Amino acid sequence: RWQIMFHEIWIGLQLNASVKYRIWGFLQQQIIKSIVDKLKPVKVHTHTRLYKAALELLYPQVTILPLFSNIPKLTLRNKNADLKDSLRDKTIFSFVIFGTIHPGAPIIEFAQEAAEYAAINNTDLVFKFIGRNGKELSHWQTILEGNGFQCTIIGECRVEQIAGILDSANAGISSSAFLTLEKSGTVAAFRDFSLPVLCVAKYWESRIPFHFSDELTGITNYHKGNFKKFMNERSIIYQPITLDSIATRFMNDISSL
Repeated sequence: RWQIMFHEIWIGLQLNASVKYRIWGFLQQQIIKSIVDKLKPVKVHTHTRLYKAALELLYPQVTILPLFSNIPKLTLRNKNADLKDSLRDKTIFSFVIFGTIHPGAPIIEFAQEAAEYAAINNTDLVFKFIGRNGKELSHWQTILEGNGFQCTIIGECRVEQIAGILDSANAGISSSAFLTLEKSGTVAAFRDFSLPVLCVAKYWESRIPFHFSDELTGITNYHKGNFKKFMNERSIIYQPITLDSIATRFMNDISSL
């Protein structure tokens, strides 16, 4: 009796994927189909609704099993109260960028819009980068600092330090494609620390028939013109997604078969 978790599937799902990626993805899809046909799993899980829609072309019953954070929480403060105090007292509003920064994000438009908001609202926006951010880090730093923002490059650090940074931040930024955010460990950590998330990423549309809301709970897909809305409506209460809750859901899924 087999259970399979598909954290990743085949490539070439993007609407404007190249012919090379579509062929490559088709071959990967055939491998996955062969695995499913041979193992005949009693349960198939995946993290994202996009992948669920794609996998259901091969296997009729796919269940979402959310990803949980691997960053332990410290004693949490009342972020919503802090946000109000921050804006009233005209103090610092802190964004955190955690992990890989993906190319193609509209960082120039975002920085310009954020600078305009900061000037109008007399608010200081700061950006903290933690973990392995990759080659795009220097590009983001140049653009943000060029628009008058303070950037702090922290890099790799102990998990306790990461928890402290997330706990003291006001919002998180992810550059992963919006349709794949449900499999992002970074976003899972942001959510676990009750951070509203702004997705600043390259536009990505699926080739398979798939409807996805423009807004996930507590996550805003950035496009030019909606930064102010994010800043004004970012307060959110997440449904806790913990290791215990996911383990319980997993056990219930497989014990009912």
